[in-house]
Amino acid sequence: MRKCVWMILAVVVVPLLMLSQVAWADDTDDDGLPDDVEVLLGTDPAVAEEFELVGEDDVTDVEEGTEARHDIAALWMANVAHNRWLWAIEFAEPHTADNSIVTLYVDVDADPDTGRPAMGCEVAYIHQGGTGFRMTFVPEEEKRNYPPQRTAIVNGVVYFCADV
Repeated sequence: MRKCVWMILAVVVVPLLMLSQVAWADDTDDDGLPDDVEVLLGTDPAVAEEFELVGEDDVTDVEEGTEARHDIAALWMANVAHNRWLWAIEFAEPHTADNSIVTLYVDVDADPDTGRPAMGCEVAYIHQGGTGFRMTFVPEEEKRNYPPQRTAIVNGVVYFCADV
């Protein structure tokens, strides 16, 4: 009998306790982003981000399992510090890091005469296979002014945070 009780504890209770750690991650400001993710992104875990909807698309007719699952459903943006911006990208189906690339282009000066010819100064924030990086299309002397962005996926939403 004792062996049976230990077996139940090992097979049922311990995995449930481990799952509870994931499900009950600290979220001090109750904004849906766990505190450890906010630290990774460079936001304040004690202050809820105030997102503004940039754009959305009706993806209710997307067939499950088709390429359309990668369609962007909504793009949100929040100013989380003086020049620090946080973007949240929602997709038709929850996004995963495997076998996908998400690129967010940001025109940083609204001047087509700078940076790339006829394009201006831009920064491309990229999330690929769970890793974030950036490409800058700015004059060489300006590249040092663009620290790398921070990125995360939470509940299928891709987050980019960068100082611009």
